[in-house]
Amino acid sequence: MPVSAAGINAYSVSYETLTSAITTDDGSTVPVGAVAVTMSIDNNTGFNANTLTLDIDEGYSVLTNNDGKPIVDKGAVLANAMTSAAVSDDEATLCVVSASAMTSNADGALFTVYFTTDTATATTAFVSIDDTDAEIATGEISMVSSTTVVPTSAATTVFDTYIIGDTNNEELVRNEDNEVMYAPVDSVDAANILMLLAEYGTDFDVVGMNWDIVDGYFEEASHYSAPDADQSKYIDNVDAADILDYSSMVGAGSVANYTGSIGREITFIVPAERLHLYPSE
Repeated sequence: MPVSAAGINAYSVSYETLTSAITTDDGSTVPVGAVAVTMSIDNNTGFNANTLTLDIDEGYSVLTNNDGKPIVDKGAVLANAMTSAAVSDDEATLCVVSASAMTSNADGALFTVYFTTDTATATTAFVSIDDTDAEIATGEISMVSSTTVVPTSAATTVFDTYIIGDTNNEELVRNEDNEVMYAPVDSVDAANILMLLAEYGTDFDVVGMNWDIVDGYFEEASHYSAPDADQSKYIDNVDAADILDYSSMVGAGSVANYTGSIGREITFIVPAERLHLYPSE
C-alpha cells in the first residue's frame, strides 16, 4: 500500500496472523490469532522525527499494554528512536510518533502494532495510511521573537508567553473559527530535545542554567522552561517521551483526554537584559 507514487518515502503495510503467542519488547503478551501489522519505508529520504496516522476498519481493535497505550515493537529503522502511540476513543485512528537524536536514512521496518478482530476471519488491508509527516529536526534553531508588547524604552515592562513543550516557538493550531485546537508540540520538539541532550552530554538544569539554555542551545524557544515538558526543572529524556505521548494523542484525535502540562501557555516578564531581542517601533 504505497503512498508515494514517486517512490520517495514510500510507506507500505504488511500483515501476519500469529500462530503462536509472543512477548513484545515491553513485556506484553500478544495471543494466538492476533494480527501483526508492520509499517515499512522504502526510498527513505531521511528523518529523525516522524508522525504516522493510520485509519482502522471497523471490527478491529489495537492491542494495548498495561499502561493503556498501543503496543509498538520498533523495527530496524527506528531501532535507536523513541516512540509513542495513541488510539482514538472509537478505535478508528491510530497514531505512532517517533523521535531520535540521529537521522535515519535506512529502508525497512519502522514498527509493528497488533490487532484483534471480532470478525470470523482476519483480512488484510484493514489498515490504511491516513497521513505521514517525516521531518529532520536540526537542533539548530534561531532567535526568539515576540508579538506581545513592544517596548518603547529599557524601562518598559514587556510580557511574553511560552507554551510548555514547545522548543521552536510555533503558533497555536486553530480551527476555521480561530479557536485553539491544540498546542504546536510534536515529534520535532522531542527530536530537538534528544539532539541537544546528545550535544550537551547531560540533562539541562533549568534553574542553574537559566537563559543560557536559550542562548546556547534551544535558541528558538521563547523561554528556558519551555522544553521542560514535565515541569521537573530538568530537560531530559522524560520530556521527550512526554512530548511524544502528547503528540500521538493529537494525531489520534484523543488530545481531549490529555491531563498533563504540555500545551499550557505561560506568561512571563522579559528580563531587561533581553529587551534588545524584541522589535521596537
